[in-house]
Amino acid sequence: MSTYRGYEACSKALNKILEDSRTKLKNATQDNLAQVVLEVSEVLVDFTSNSEPKDFANWDEIEQIEKLDALSDDTRQSITAESIEGSVKIIMDSTSKLNQLVKKLKSETAKNKQKAKEIRLKPVIAVFDSLSSVIEELKEAKDSLSDENGEVDIAKRIDGLIKAFQGLDKAIKGV
Repeated sequence: MSTYRGYEACSKALNKILEDSRTKLKNATQDNLAQVVLEVSEVLVDFTSNSEPKDFANWDEIEQIEKLDALSDDTRQSITAESIEGSVKIIMDSTSKLNQLVKKLKSETAKNKQKAKEIRLKPVIAVFDSLSSVIEELKEAKDSLSDENGEVDIAKRIDGLIKAFQGLDKAIKGV
């Protein structure tokens, strides 16, 4: 009896349990089928009892593990000692459902990661836009000062400031 912590560990464990169960049921005879069904049922109950999230505050992971537990329990309730073929089919159906759950979770995880990237980039894009705007305004100020008043000293200082902002802008865009 092992404890399975986290969705990935739980899904791998359930997959292994279903594979082993399918093999046991295929190798069963009519004489020992009831015993094999009982053993498989016990393993599925143990899985449900020992699957848990890594973080009990992560509701998404808890929900996903509950789906695995439900699949394990549905499989346990469905297999019977009436027919080997029927029980093997039920295990295969459960394996297929498990694969669908894993694929769906991977897809949802990828979507969530993309959304998180987009959210994190919005402030960075705003900084770029702001820096670009400041640089343009400083260039205009420099041009108006040097043209009208001949204030070369102020124009040189503003020019130095513009170069510093441009360097900062270039460094941030490199990130």
